[in-house]
Amino acid sequence: DWIFASPRARHLARREGAALSNMRPTGPRGMIVERDVRAYLAERDAPAPAPRLTPVARRMAAEHALDPAELPASDGIVRRADVEAALSAREPAAAPGVRRVPLSALRRAIQRRLEANARAAVPVTLTRLVDATELVALRERLLPRFEGGARPTYTDFLILIAARALREHGALNGTFDGEALTLYDDVHMGLAVDTARGLVVPVLRSAEALGLAECAARRADLVARAQADALAPHELSGGSFTLTNLGALGVDAFTPVLNPPQIAILGVGRIVSAPSAYRGGVALREQMHLSLTFDHRATDGAPAARLLASIAERIEHPELVWV
Repeated sequence: DWIFASPRARHLARREGAALSNMRPTGPRGMIVERDVRAYLAERDAPAPAPRLTPVARRMAAEHALDPAELPASDGIVRRADVEAALSAREPAAAPGVRRVPLSALRRAIQRRLEANARAAVPVTLTRLVDATELVALRERLLPRFEGGARPTYTDFLILIAARALREHGALNGTFDGEALTLYDDVHMGLAVDTARGLVVPVLRSAEALGLAECAARRADLVARAQADALAPHELSGGSFTLTNLGALGVDAFTPVLNPPQIAILGVGRIVSAPSAYRGGVALREQMHLSLTFDHRATDGAPAARLLASIAERIEHPELVWV
């Protein structure tokens, strides 16, 4: 059908690829004039309004580098389900026999913390081989005394050993926020625990003041409730140092990752019988690796090495723990 329009309006519409039938006439006798074409072009070419996102959807979009303007919206609002739908459409279908497993909320929280820490911290790891023969013998002698309660594990001994060593080397017992150190008189020992939901680090408060029986009981309680997902939020915060023991999983040595904002973390490997130089000869001794990771922004290698030496001395001579 023929549309009543001025020559200037027709020329502008043809040049811009705009259909006159989409325009609202405001000229005399219902004619489309140039200003009508320009009004239509301004509306057509205007940027789309920024979509509204729920807080969860906004965080998910940022994590996956999604453009909010390209996300589908339900009732004008982008929600979590809309972001998940966009992610599903973006990802190629998995091959037969292959599963894609989205990260859990806990795993994502761990991911964000570790990524932030990796961008900020300057981690350095010191490793030392330690003779644990006397510690093994001490535990074997003491175990019969704990038949009625929680039996002390090597982790319990190491918690007490590290806590007492940290009282002498307090420069590594604390946190660092990038500007100032927060150092603690008491040792609030974080303990890395593997659970079905992922790694959690409950805190054993004032560990340096505990006896072996109390330490074993409190550690067993924390681990059990961590694995049952029954820890209160305050039990997962406020740590000043962390111990992570992978010896039970057959690991000899590893590089522990800092638990931000803490200054240091001690990694413990398994105890292995191996030939070793001993009193001028060679003997079969129980040996273990210790790995101390520290944030070089907060302290230097020498204080960290002295802490590691102090821990090693107490493992090799466990009677010093009680002195």
